[in-house]
Amino acid sequence: MAAEIETEFGFFCPKAVVAVILLRFRLGEFSSSSGLLMLEYLQRIPWSVVILFCLTLGLAPFTPPHIVEKLRMLFQGKLVRPIDWFDLLLHSFPWMILIAKLALSFIGAKRP
Repeated sequence: MAAEIETEFGFFCPKAVVAVILLRFRLGEFSSSSGLLMLEYLQRIPWSVVILFCLTLGLAPFTPPHIVEKLRMLFQGKLVRPIDWFDLLLHSFPWMILIAKLALSFIGAKRP
């Protein structure tokens, strides 16, 4: 896909990648089964790995947890630098995986 998304200057353009992916969704080239594959992949991640990531990357540097500082900055409106946004995403990613895995396990348990 990267070869067909080069600009006239000859370098890779991330915005073009997003545009092509959205276009392919609209044209029906991607099926809903790709979303199901992502859910199956999420189910295959062991709980121990998710919890380990939450306790290490999710809470690092521990005194105080970096995620707490970044959330505080977000709610105070002080999260303005790109590195701060990157830090927030980096340290919240394990928690998002944990929440998604919990939701998936509760939804899957309710289905017959």
